[in-house]
Amino acid sequence: MSGYTKKNLKKDVENQAPKFGMPEELEARFARTPLGGETLGLSHMKLAPNFSHPVRPQARGAGGGLR
Repeated sequence: MSGYTKKNLKKDVENQAPKFGMPEELEARFARTPLGGETLGLSHMKLAPNFSHPVRPQARGAGGGLR
């Protein structure tokens, strides 16, 4: 038996975005469980062209205020 697992993130790992109520224009694939990882975290996220996610991160300056 080989010491590694090989998976195609697009074909072998389920898109989890619908389970979390995310828009269909967003793909979110989390591969820790399919790869059998205990300490590994691997993800693949993809946005459709011209799609802007409704939740955007905000950059904060050193003093905690928004830039």
